[in-house]
Formats: sequence, C-alpha cells, structure tokens
Amino acid sequence: MNRRPRVLHCISHFALGGAERVACSIMEALRNEVDFSVFAVRGMIDDGVGPKMVERFHELGIPTESGPRVPMRYGGMLTGAWSMARAIRRFDPDVVHLHAEVPESSYAVLSAISRTHRRRPTIRTVHNSKIWWFHEGVGRWCDRQLDRARCITVSTVAQKEMMRLRSDSGGRPFERAPQIILNGVTPAPTTKENYPASDLIEIMFGGRLDQQKGVDLIPEILRRAKLPRGKRARLRIFGDGELRPILSDLSQSSPQGWTIELNPPVTDFRQRLATADVLIMPSRFEGLPLTAVEACLAGTPIVATRSPGTIESLPENHPWLAMPDDAGDFAAVLSQALADSESWSKVAADCQEFAQNRFSIDKMSAAYAEVYSEIALDSVNS
Repeated sequence: MNRRPRVLHCISHFALGGAERVACSIMEALRNEVDFSVFAVRGMIDDGVGPKMVERFHELGIPTESGPRVPMRYGGMLTGAWSMARAIRRFDPDVVHLHAEVPESSYAVLSAISRTHRRRPTIRTVHNSKIWWFHEGVGRWCDRQLDRARCITVSTVAQKEMMRLRSDSGGRPFERAPQIILNGVTPAPTTKENYPASDLIEIMFGGRLDQQKGVDLIPEILRRAKLPRGKRARLRIFGDGELRPILSDLSQSSPQGWTIELNPPVTDFRQRLATADVLIMPSRFEGLPLTAVEACLAGTPIVATRSPGTIESLPENHPWLAMPDDAGDFAAVLSQALADSESWSKVAADCQEFAQNRFSIDKMSAAYAEVYSEIALDSVNS
C-alpha cells in the first residue's frame, strides 16, 4: 500500500474491561504505523475509567465514536449496527477489528443485510474461554455471518473455544486456523520490593463484580479462610458490576479479623498492585487475565483458580491455585498462602520472570501490525 493501513477498533464500551484495555494497548503501540479510530458500541460508562480512556485517545490523536447504551435484549444489536455503520462510513477503514461479543453482534447484523460489510476485511479477537455462553443461539448466528473474518485468540483455551463455536455454528471452515496472539502488558510502573513485618495483611481484588470473576464466592471464602495467629487482613476491592450489593453487605458485616474496603474502578490499579501483599482471583473462567499478568510484573503474589485462561497467565509450578467455583478450596489455598509469607518473595519473583518473558507489548503489537498489513494488502490485491 502507498499509505498507512486504516483500522477501526470496535469495543463494547469505554469502561473497565480486558478487551477494551487490549484494544487500547494495540492502538497506543502502533499509532505511528497505523491510522486508528475507535467505536464503542454502547458508549461510555462513567465508572472513572471510561472518561480517562477517551481522554487518552484524544491525546494520541485517535478519533472516537459512540453508540447508544441499549442492552441487546432491547434491540442493542440493531442500534449498535446503525451506529457502527455510521462510524465505518466516516472513517472508511481498511480493516474493522472487533473485540468480544457486543461488537460482533452489531457487525453480524451489518454483514447479514449488506454484502459490502460482509466482504469488508474484518478481524475478530476472542478474549475469553467461554464466548456467547449467555445466548448460544445468537452466538451461532453471529458466527455464521462473520465466518469470513480473520480470527485471533488471546490464549490456547480461547482458540479451542473459537473452534468449538465454528463447529457448532455450521459456518464456513476457517481459511486459516485462529491465530494466538498473547496479550502484551506494559511493565509495572512500581514493583513490590519487600513484605513489611506487620500484623495487617493487605489483600486486593480488581475487576468486574460478576459471576465470571467469582465475586459471589468472596463472602464464603473470607468466612472460611484462616488468618495466621496474631494477624488481621484488609481486602481492598476495586470494581463495579451487578454483584456489588453482595460486597457492600459484606463490608458492613466483615468476618472476624477482616476489614473490607469497597472502591470503584480506578485508572491506576496497576500502580496500586505493588501496595498489596496478595492478589486474589477466584474466577470461574478467563481468556487471559490482564490483572494476573500485571500482578506478576508488579511482584505481587497471586492466589487464583485453575480456571481456563488463568492457568496460562501463571507459571506451571505456581503453588496457590484452587478449584474453580469452590469457595472452600479457595479458602484453604488462601489460608496456606497467608501462612507461608516466607515464600511470597520467591513465588513473586518466579511469576515476574515468567510474565516478562511471555507477555510483551512489543511482541503483541508486532504480531497485530503484521496481520493488519497482510489483510490490507490482500484487500488491495483483490
């Protein structure tokens, strides 16, 4: 091509979310090689993160557009499709890059009603190990409409999930097997240098407050967890979502020895990780959790589950992994980790080395740059 590729990133909303953060990282890393625009199907959620995200895009000279905040069950696929078509018309991209189910559903509508959109070069990045679990029939229909798109997945388990969906949907066989591009994460701005000898253990959780993240298990986990003799613990939670009332109730009646601090999402969560002694991740499933990688890079020990996706973000020999969807087992593993504070620095160092070698922003951005160039060039030649 005699000009830079033009790529429109389509995300669910300007707000807290792993897919949104990956899209931001790609655009920030490649802004000098690719012309970007970003469209949020459901607009901005004023969670403290959304406005900062838009502000950052404007600083980088990346234009933004938004659709209306209409849930899928109330016609969000259609209103999102109409707004997305407008964004495509204005930006005229060489490639449309879809992140997760909400953008996929709107572009599937466009593909179903317009041959031009169906043939437009498209990328789908699959960010989870369970996709369309909330509406399998719609997911199969969307996959058939998008079966010409180039598929990229963030982990091995996400790749398997995409292949399962294609088999179930009856869409055209892949021209090229879904490619794995591991999420890249910027090195932590601050890292944990020591574990102070204090009677207060600082524990942290960050993410959406929903069932996928295992938030509903936290009250039982804390009730069953055993604190070391003479120790007390403070759990600082950063996030928002449908299960926030459960945690609000917990903060009002914390188990003995525990203090619960409930906070909204924050833009500097990565910096705060180094202030925690332990990060907890009771997720039922993940694609490739950025929070785990960020904690590894910050030198913060992690207690997590053996959930799909999560185990790909940690070393194979990581000692503190519990069975998913099992509050009792997670409490036992957490108790073990809290009692073994002498191992924290060694476990954290192993995780840090693993993450530094595996989750590079440079590797991720180079892989996406190659994909963009290939697709744009193929479009010109055809």
